[in-house]
Amino acid sequence: MFQRRSRKSYYKKEYRNPFFGKKAKIVWLGSDARPTRKILGLAASALIIAMLWFLFYSEYFKIKSIDIFGLKMMPEEPIRELTWAETGRKKLLFFPQTNIFLFDKNELKKTLSDRYNFNKLVIRKNLPSNINIELEEKPFSLIWLEESRCHYMSEAGELIAELPCETAGGESMPILENRGKNKSLDKKIAYEEKYISFILKLKNDFNSARMQLGRFILDDELNTVKVSVKEGGVLLFFNTELDLAKQIGKLNAVTENTLKDNFASKEYIDLRYGDNVYYK
Repeated sequence: MFQRRSRKSYYKKEYRNPFFGKKAKIVWLGSDARPTRKILGLAASALIIAMLWFLFYSEYFKIKSIDIFGLKMMPEEPIRELTWAETGRKKLLFFPQTNIFLFDKNELKKTLSDRYNFNKLVIRKNLPSNINIELEEKPFSLIWLEESRCHYMSEAGELIAELPCETAGGESMPILENRGKNKSLDKKIAYEEKYISFILKLKNDFNSARMQLGRFILDDELNTVKVSVKEGGVLLFFNTELDLAKQIGKLNAVTENTLKDNFASKEYIDLRYGDNVYYK
């Protein structure tokens, strides 16, 4: 008889690849992880908001001082007032320019350049709360008065800066009043330099025991400079093409020998014609 062999079962065998380890168990994040995410997100958002508030709205970075350097003749206060006024404007509708980071120094530079005529204008923001303005003036030696507005003016006819006309009388420099057509254009006056040179020389060379010069008046009359006198309402007429010393000599002669103290009652004294002097 034949002996019956039993079959081997391979169903329960486990086959493993020696080149691979055990499978890592995957742990799914369930509902327990969600509160942690929310807390971290809220903390990050709060930190960002706190940093933005500190940088842009806190007192630490709020502009507290404005330093101005370089001015020799012009007052600092009008420039400081314009700078403070700029800090009061909003940037992008609601951001305060009182903040050192948000302050627009280019806009301030434009404002100052529109009003003044500087050789140098540099604006710096110094952390945490200071604005530094470095200026260099153009030289000026006269005051230009036109249409009730006064400006410092250079000998080249450049308008440097506006000043209140009520304070112009206290300046030691001569005041040139334009009573003709408007001559100022783009920070410069459209007048021949010979008039300005003549006025400066007249101010320096004038000597009289009886009168002091007031304003120098320019109108559209050719080769003529008119000067008001502080003593009375008389006007002096000078010719810019004739010798100045000779005209001053004629004036002294007529006031000392003829008019004397009555000169102040005259309407004008005209020195423009040769050796003659005309008055009314």
